[in-house]
Amino acid sequence: MQDDPDEVTRLWRSLRELQQRGMGDQYQEVLPGLSEPQLQVIERMLGFGLSESHKALLRLSAGGTPWPSEGKHMDVDMMLERWAMWAGIANDAGQNAEEPDPQYLQMMKTTFMYCHARLLPLCHEYGGGDGVMLDMAPGPAGRIGQIVRIDHGDGLRWVAPHLTAYLSDFVQAIESGHLHYDVESSDWVREDGAHMYSSELHGRWSE
Repeated sequence: MQDDPDEVTRLWRSLRELQQRGMGDQYQEVLPGLSEPQLQVIERMLGFGLSESHKALLRLSAGGTPWPSEGKHMDVDMMLERWAMWAGIANDAGQNAEEPDPQYLQMMKTTFMYCHARLLPLCHEYGGGDGVMLDMAPGPAGRIGQIVRIDHGDGLRWVAPHLTAYLSDFVQAIESGHLHYDVESSDWVREDGAHMYSSELHGRWSE
């Protein structure tokens, strides 16, 4: 599977239809999409270009989609705010303070050792600081636009090769019955009723 803007558009619409059927009265509307001038402003603010598949997604919606297992697709304002935070952490980790906080430095070396200024937040989990990111400057073994997850306990994990595969996993998980919407918990859950995290979901179909 290749990263394809047209396929991202199709998958996003399929996901919204599945959400509407599965969530019933709890179905939520999302923010409208962005215009080309708005996308250009975002790229200027970031200082680097968005991937074509990410731009295709943002043309459909500027955020708010409650994605299974991941919380919500960030709205653009939060995306930029979180990006600035992660970029700041990456910058701080590379500087030597006169009186460094040992605990802070240890956190930099372990949890955030993979931070860099081109990790672009995509969605966040409900009630937590963990997040899923588009990696726009991967290492030699990675690829531009791969999806990674930063966890305050486990550090960085690879999630999917690109946005197309990431969305495809959601759609296939719902269509196959691996995920269903539980009205009582207001969450997408596995067959046994447990929350399905990205490490379980992604990569199952998009190898």
